[in-house]
Amino acid sequence: MKLSFGLTLAIAGVAVVLAMAGGIWWWWNDNAEKLQESGTVAFDEGRKAGATLRESGCVDKAVERHRIDENRSVFGTVRTNLFLRACLDVSEPEAKFCDGVPAQGEIVSMGLWSGQSCAKRGFTDAYCAQVFSQIADYCFSPERASKLKPPPRSGEPSHERGA
Repeated sequence: MKLSFGLTLAIAGVAVVLAMAGGIWWWWNDNAEKLQESGTVAFDEGRKAGATLRESGCVDKAVERHRIDENRSVFGTVRTNLFLRACLDVSEPEAKFCDGVPAQGEIVSMGLWSGQSCAKRGFTDAYCAQVFSQIADYCFSPERASKLKPPPRSGEPSHERGA
């Protein structure tokens, strides 16, 4: 029995897709635990650094991490993002830190801003903008908003839960 060219091509395509899926599954099985561990380490390092830094210091540290060649990859960027967000969440706020940072929903503005931020620091790689997108996420987050609330004056009732 002779198969038509179209059927042969379809069978070959299915075989390629199955081989790729198998390869991805095998790779993930072999690397998932290492990736999770390295992400946890980056997050913990970010929280530790942020406890002693202002917001701009967290960005400086994340930029230093991104300068390392191995961090300018998909997984390196994920680790840098985890570091930066954890650092920012516990850092000391700065009044003007978020000035000029576009909201995440402003896609064009966000792309221009992150591209310019990367270029100012000498980066031309495709992953840098992802790092700077963490700043926009953070700037409009409840975590940052709560840091900027003034503490209640002495003698005034607290509006915190359980107080």
